[in-house]
Amino acid sequence: MFDRLFDQITFLIRFIPESRQSVETIENQIASAKTRFDNALAVSRISQTIADIEKEVALANEVLETASRHTLMAAFLFLLIVPVAVVLMAVFGLNALVVDPINRLVEVMKKFQAGDFCIQAKVKNRDEIGILAAAFNTMAGEIKEKVDAMARLNKILKENE
Repeated sequence: MFDRLFDQITFLIRFIPESRQSVETIENQIASAKTRFDNALAVSRISQTIADIEKEVALANEVLETASRHTLMAAFLFLLIVPVAVVLMAVFGLNALVVDPINRLVEVMKKFQAGDFCIQAKVKNRDEIGILAAAFNTMAGEIKEKVDAMARLNKILKENE
């Protein structure tokens, strides 16, 4: 029995160092696996972070594209509306500065043509239309004087007949 026990002890003595080596090998394999797992986890986190950043960049690009479209549309409308507004203001400005005074002068001339020799055009400005209105007033005054003179001469001629 001692022999058997001695054999088992001998076996255990040889087995313990081999077991230690096996345990060390297993511990090394576990450490290596843990390192690989940690690296894989870090890569996974980096991949997730990259995916999150890519999503944020895509969202930012969409926002930028929308803002660019809005800016482009606003610029287009501004470039369309402003010239139209300027043209309309110019037309109405010309109407007030040129057409209306000419129309008033034409009305005075029509009344003069109809026989109202006492009518005078209002001279508001010293521009070309104002000069034209003043010249009309001078001409109308001279014609009125000549018509009055002719009327006096006709009266005298009728009296002498």
